[in-house]
Amino acid sequence: MKNGKLAKRKWKVSVVAAVAVAGVVLVAGIVVTVRGCGHAGQATADTAYFYQCSMHPQIVQDHPGSCPICHMTLVKVAREKPGKSAGDAKGHAGRILKYQSPMDPTKVSDKPMKDSMGMDYVPVYADSVEATTTTAGGKSTVPGKAAFALTEERRQLIGVKTGVIERRALSRRLRLPGRVTGGGRVTAELLEMDAGTVRAGMRATLAGSQEQTVDAVVAGVDSGFDALTRSYAVTLTPTEDAGWLKPGVYVEADVLLDFGKRLAIPADAVLYSGERKVVFLTDGKGSFAPREVKLGKAGEDWVEVLSGVKEGDRVVTSANFLIDSESQFRAALEQYR
Repeated sequence: MKNGKLAKRKWKVSVVAAVAVAGVVLVAGIVVTVRGCGHAGQATADTAYFYQCSMHPQIVQDHPGSCPICHMTLVKVAREKPGKSAGDAKGHAGRILKYQSPMDPTKVSDKPMKDSMGMDYVPVYADSVEATTTTAGGKSTVPGKAAFALTEERRQLIGVKTGVIERRALSRRLRLPGRVTGGGRVTAELLEMDAGTVRAGMRATLAGSQEQTVDAVVAGVDSGFDALTRSYAVTLTPTEDAGWLKPGVYVEADVLLDFGKRLAIPADAVLYSGERKVVFLTDGKGSFAPREVKLGKAGEDWVEVLSGVKEGDRVVTSANFLIDSESQFRAALEQYR
C-alpha cells in the first residue's frame, strides 16, 4: 500500500516538473521571440542607409521602392549619422512646409491628409525646397509653373538632355494619298490642316503599292475646297515614263516642303500645355526656367520658333515631363509662403 502511494506521489512530481519545464521553455521562447523582434526593429532603425527620390527629395523611406510622384526607383543613400531618421540624415531642420499629393504634385495641403485613393500626402521639408528654388536662375513667365534648380546628380539620374536654339535649314516631307488619272498625271488630296504648304513647282516622289517609285513635280493646287473630304486637289506630273502608272492606280505622293533657313528649336523640347506651348530654358548648371513660345513651320525634327526665346538659348530636350512636374510643384508651394 505504501509502495502504491509512493509511486503515485512520484508520478505527480514528474508531471509538475514536466509542466514547469514546458512553461520555462515556452516563456524562454517568447522572450527569445520578443528579443529577436526587438533586435530586428533596432537593426532597421540603425541601418546606415535610406532610400530617396532623386527628383523629389521629400520622398524618403527606409526600404527600396519607387517614388509615388514620378515612379522613379528610389536611390540608396548613406546616412550621415547612424540612428538618425531619414529626414535628419538629409539635414532637415524638422520644419514641414506643406504636404503634397503623391499622385498630383500641384495639390498641396497645410495639414496631413489622404487623397481620393486613400494615399497619405507626403511631407515637404522647407529646407529641401528652398535649397533648390532660391538658387534657380531666371524667372517663370508661365502661369502655374516656377523656375527651380537641380543638382548634377539628379539631372543625370532622370536623364536630362539639352539642345541649342539655332538658325538652320528647315524641311519635312508631306505624304498625300492620290490616284493616277488620264494622261499619266496624279491627283492627290491636300488636307485642310496643310493648306498653303504645297505650291506649283515643288519636287515630289510617287510611290506605288509594290514600292515602285518615280520622281514628279507639283503642277498645281486647285483653289476649290472639297467639303466632303476636307481637302484640296493637287495635280502632280511624273518626270519620266513609268509603266505601272495606269489610270485608277492608287499612289502616295511624297512632297518635299523646303522652308529655307529659320530660327528653330528641337521638336522634343516643346511641351503642349493646353493652349500654351512651353519649353524649359537651362543654363547648363542645373537651373531651369519655363518659357512660353510661339511656333511657326514644323520640320522633321525641328520646328520654327517665332517668339519667347532667342538664338543660342539652351533648352531641355529629354525628361521634359519630369522637369515640368517639378516646376508645377514649385509653383504650387510658392502660394503658401
